[in-house]
Amino acid sequence: MHYHQFLYNLPTNISVLSESAIKVGIAIAKRQNAKAMLLHVVDMPPNLLPAQVLLCDPLEVLSRMEDKLKELSERIQKETGVNAVVKALKGTPSDSICKFV
Repeated sequence: MHYHQFLYNLPTNISVLSESAIKVGIAIAKRQNAKAMLLHVVDMPPNLLPAQVLLCDPLEVLSRMEDKLKELSERIQKETGVNAVVKALKGTPSDSICKFV
C-alpha cells in the first residue's frame, strides 16, 4: 500500500492564542505522519505612505517573521518529531492564505 506525504497548512500569527491551534494541527500531522506548513502573512496595506514604509520596512518585518517561524519549527521538531516547514508572505492575510492554500 502506498501512502502520500500530506502537508497540513497552519496559518499562525505567533501569538499565545495561536499556540492552541498549532498544537491541534501538529497533533493531526503527527497522527497522519505528515509535514506541517507554518504560514504567516505580514499585513501590508496597499496604500502605505512613504513615511509609513520607512517606519516599517516590509522586508525587515518579513525576515524577522521567517526567523520566528524557523525557531518555532525547530521547537516543534524537537518536541514532537513533526517536520514543520515555514513560509512567510506579505500581503493581505485572508487573500494571501487562500491563494497559498
